[in-house]
Amino acid sequence: MLQDLKDAHGIDKCFCAQLREDPVVYINGEPCSVRNPDALNDPVDALYSIDAMELEAMEARLKRDVLSYAGIHRGQVEIYYQQPNMDNELNQVNVQEVFTMRETFDWLVAQGKASEAAAIAAANGPIPVETGVMVFYNEVEGFKPGKICQDHGDGTFDVVLDDNGEIVEKKTRREIKIGGEEAVQAPETSKGLPDLAYYRIPITDETPPEEKDFDDVVTMMRDFAATNTGRSVLVFSCTIGRGRTTMAMVCASILWYAMKGWQNPEITFIDRESPNLARGEWKGVIDLLAMLDDGMDVKSLVDKCIDECAHIQNLREAIAECKKNGDAASLKRGQNYLERYCYLILFAAYARGAAQTGFSQTFSNWMSTHWTLKRLLKRIVLE
Repeated sequence: MLQDLKDAHGIDKCFCAQLREDPVVYINGEPCSVRNPDALNDPVDALYSIDAMELEAMEARLKRDVLSYAGIHRGQVEIYYQQPNMDNELNQVNVQEVFTMRETFDWLVAQGKASEAAAIAAANGPIPVETGVMVFYNEVEGFKPGKICQDHGDGTFDVVLDDNGEIVEKKTRREIKIGGEEAVQAPETSKGLPDLAYYRIPITDETPPEEKDFDDVVTMMRDFAATNTGRSVLVFSCTIGRGRTTMAMVCASILWYAMKGWQNPEITFIDRESPNLARGEWKGVIDLLAMLDDGMDVKSLVDKCIDECAHIQNLREAIAECKKNGDAASLKRGQNYLERYCYLILFAAYARGAAQTGFSQTFSNWMSTHWTLKRLLKRIVLE
């Protein structure tokens, strides 16, 4: 993915956020996480509200434990592999390397720099005599086919042309393309990987987000905006890339539009007598909007960002789907989704104002000064 972003899209820098709240280590290049033996498909639920420093310390300890265990078990550890049918198969794995999440990103950075250095060295290195090349002849005739006939050792070469045997002297590497005509047509690409900036933002899945989670995304977006030259991207990931990843994408979109001074191009309204639940028109949401300045504009911004990021899950429509399912687990999940939607509305209200001051005030602080909104959140139910 990183290589494609660099070569196909010209991306120079990736701001990468890992949103998993469980400790992860890469064993032989594969991500592995701790699980309760009685619930192998579920993340450990005791880690709610953990912060990034605690999580990275746990990953460092998990790495030591894996190496220690393998050290007295013939270099092996037992790892459960989840199958497509959600069953789990136990395998004995020979441990060859173990990296924490941060060490994995550091390794990617090092690999990118090494690849770029190798490409630069190759682009400026020698070309064997008799190598077929395309050499720049002049502005009118462009490139012509030929073969290297002499390497002067100073980065310049003589080329004998195929069509008439003429020797073109002292051509630099920039004037020579190795290969045939396709080499001339190929776009110039910068080898290596984009620069990487790593963020760990642990968010508990299937639960309402915490205020600190929004603060962490704001920090990331401020860094992105400060260095963005039009060739930077944000990359979010969690376990399967659905709920937490989508929420972070929506938050980033809200911030981006707020920074750009987004204004609602339409007049929107809600019919209290016939609310559209798929459009997020829940009773608690309507009450919340009534307490906000420009509440309908704020909701419109949130809905716009949700719809633009709904490649895997639509965070607004998922609430109504849980309500429709009707079973206890779905209703509980739907309540959490509704609270998440309300938090996104509050976050958008914060972002529109904070963008004008460079986000000098955190979302957590903003929420503490709007305690009446927090009190309303506690009373919102799935109706």
